[in-house]
Amino acid sequence: MTFKVPKALLNLVTPAQFDSSSAPATTSFVQRALGSYSGQNNYAVSTVLTSSDIGKISIPTANSLTFTLPLASSVVPGSIIYVGNPSLAAAGTIINTQGADGITRPDGSTGSITLEGADFATFRRGNSGTSWVLENSPAALKYMSSFGGSLAASGYQKLPSGLIIQWGTFTTSAAGASNLTLPIAFTSVCKSFTASLQLAVGANAIFISWDQAASTASNVSVYARNIGNTAYIAANTTYVAIGY
Repeated sequence: MTFKVPKALLNLVTPAQFDSSSAPATTSFVQRALGSYSGQNNYAVSTVLTSSDIGKISIPTANSLTFTLPLASSVVPGSIIYVGNPSLAAAGTIINTQGADGITRPDGSTGSITLEGADFATFRRGNSGTSWVLENSPAALKYMSSFGGSLAASGYQKLPSGLIIQWGTFTTSAAGASNLTLPIAFTSVCKSFTASLQLAVGANAIFISWDQAASTASNVSVYARNIGNTAYIAANTTYVAIGY
């Protein structure tokens, strides 16, 4: 028994890229819709990406390149563009937009994204005709609340486990004691506090200590003492506090 393929199926035309009708799909069309990348483009120069880069991974092969995403209005909502820096040498790739488009980060802020070596980013066309969304990739981690942080002189870094690392500078009072207010409050408690003098002053050794029992989630009770255990006036110090 033989099966005769209808002539109409022998002359299929690949539907347009974003076709969502009930038209027959060719293997080429299916490949574009699979979970796998539909292709890879290597770029040695700064490039304006187009709708043909949707579903593909775009890889910079030189340092400090700029990739400009397609106009959001030129692709359908949910379209994905991947940008990968597989090499540690291909650092400083900037991804930005054109026209009135913007990139929204997980913390709600907007702006261009910079990929360092061995970094990776996923960009999804949002519901708005001018919206790209950074999501589901290592490049998005630093904008997530569980990885929140501030690199200020008195700053902090959160970790997904709930651990928070904080740092800064302070000066003890004339009595040698301080009630230090941390950059942010710990969720529960400060578990570790380490401080050191910024400059060695005087002939006596100076020690910085803290009173955990008198400290709170947002304040640390700190003392400066000399080797004779007397208060040391106005000790300029730096510190690191760890808690959760």
